Amino acid sequence: MAKISLNKIYAPLVASDNRYSIVTGGRGSGKSFAITTLLCLMMLEKNRTILFLRQTLTSAHISIIPEFTEKLDMLGISDQFHITKTEIVHKTTGSIILFRGIQTGSKSNTANLKSINGVSVMVVDEAEELTDEETFDRIDLSVRQQGIVNKVILVMNPSRVDHWVFKRFFKDGKLDDVTYIHTTFQDNLKNLDEGFISQLKRLKETNIKKYNHLVLGEWSDGDSDFALWTDDLINGLRISERPPMKRIVVAIDPAVTSKDTSDETGIVVCGLGFDNHLYVLEDASGTYTPMDWCTKAVMLYRKWEADRIIGEVNNGGDLIETVLRTVDKNIPYKSVHATRDKLTRAEPVASVYEQGKAHHVGRFLELEYEMTTWEGKKGEKSPNRIDALVWGATETVLGMEKEIEIDFSFI
Repeated sequence: MAKISLNKIYAPLVASDNRYSIVTGGRGSGKSFAITTLLCLMMLEKNRTILFLRQTLTSAHISIIPEFTEKLDMLGISDQFHITKTEIVHKTTGSIILFRGIQTGSKSNTANLKSINGVSVMVVDEAEELTDEETFDRIDLSVRQQGIVNKVILVMNPSRVDHWVFKRFFKDGKLDDVTYIHTTFQDNLKNLDEGFISQLKRLKETNIKKYNHLVLGEWSDGDSDFALWTDDLINGLRISERPPMKRIVVAIDPAVTSKDTSDETGIVVCGLGFDNHLYVLEDASGTYTPMDWCTKAVMLYRKWEADRIIGEVNNGGDLIETVLRTVDKNIPYKSVHATRDKLTRAEPVASVYEQGKAHHVGRFLELEYEMTTWEGKKGEKSPNRIDALVWGATETVLGMEKEIEIDFSFI
């Protein structure tokens, strides 16, 4: 077997007899690597049934199982396992990891989860998305295997202080019978590249609140009172699977330089459903060179089978189309030009959400953080992800022609 070293801060996950463990951390903390590795090693024990949950988990073989197969390969034991689209089974020990969603489509999957026998370890990944404490309690009661230490592990990026996990496990101080593990990128420096670390340092200098929440993993005190969106609004409209689309666009708000001090390039994929609702499909924003963000946009255009790419020309001028054509000379492209300020352009899009006609297909942590904290104040940092979202929404939902209704009948 190969050797893998994990930070000793994760040792209590194995050594402690506590039923509950709360694993929190910000970007680059390495918590996902540690959890998946430890779960792989747990399957070397006999007859372990591990239930791995996310709020929505419709394509485990695409979204999460590859992370486990990577660890099995690194450990040199992948040939000991049988892997399907929803399960990983050890051929000799009989231990198994079951990958399930707490919610399937619009329905709760709680009844099916409770009926799974012999669960001794339950992991709720991305637990910040589980907003209903009663749902957790119902599933929690099914972890009761006799003769073994049962473990319930919540893994999450800290959310808001009004989240039930904070109220239950943190508000009145840490509980004696709960294992708490918190890491940041500083605990994982040897596995991070200099470019990523430079981005984090720049974020600390430009937006300390965002840095503390997303990077250091501190609990947030909630939305800005003056932001156009709230977490409750976005969460209430979130869905797990996209319906058929009648139009999809890739929207770009470009940064024309790619230094560590440059703004991010906003890249958001938006769709128009047959119900004329807005669907946010992907946020691929980041710090790129012009060639890199054009290549990324073309990749997304092909991935989502989009109708066109749109880009704001105020920042990039003809740069967007020029570079796009070097990547794919036949790519459908439309330039858009801002004639009003960012806040004025964003307000109609926020109204679409308020009408219940905008849905995030999945969770987009950094986009949603920006949406719930940006206030449009003079001198405030440019919201590149919001800008791309606004252009995408404007091109799809707000830009669609009004359907003409005629009341017609024969007499």
